Amino acid sequence: MSLSSTAAVRKIVFECARIAQSNSRVSPQLDSYLAQFLSVKLCGLYEESIEQMVRDRAQRTGDAAIAAYVSWAADKLFKNPDYSTIKGMIGTLDSQKAKQLDTRFTSDKQLALNSIVTNRHSVAHGKPANVTMRDVVGFFRKSRHIVPVLEDLLK
Repeated sequence: MSLSSTAAVRKIVFECARIAQSNSRVSPQLDSYLAQFLSVKLCGLYEESIEQMVRDRAQRTGDAAIAAYVSWAADKLFKNPDYSTIKGMIGTLDSQKAKQLDTRFTSDKQLALNSIVTNRHSVAHGKPANVTMRDVVGFFRKSRHIVPVLEDLLK
């Protein structure tokens, strides 16, 4: 699944939020576990979606060697979809597009995206992730705009 299938992603996000909010007996710890799971899931979906957009862009060049290299590089070098990594990868393709990204994906959205990635890292490395479903749903609502912005920039 990729973030391009927005309905599927929204379903995951809002189902987790519904579970956390609909049952008054959900403990803060369970809410946190759901939020941590969702952070990992969203991070992976962002990574997959962005890698695919970059691959698709490379395919449109019509140069099989370039497309193969970009596909390899996206798979090997793009592992943490925080804002600076995304901007850096876009900048290697087109420095003007990277500048446009700054104006189209505002700092509050950048912070929300980075928060998802930071929480994912905490979970993956066994560190505490003090995050709630409310936090992650808010991060998602702000950060999800990265996908259409990148789709437009990589046309």
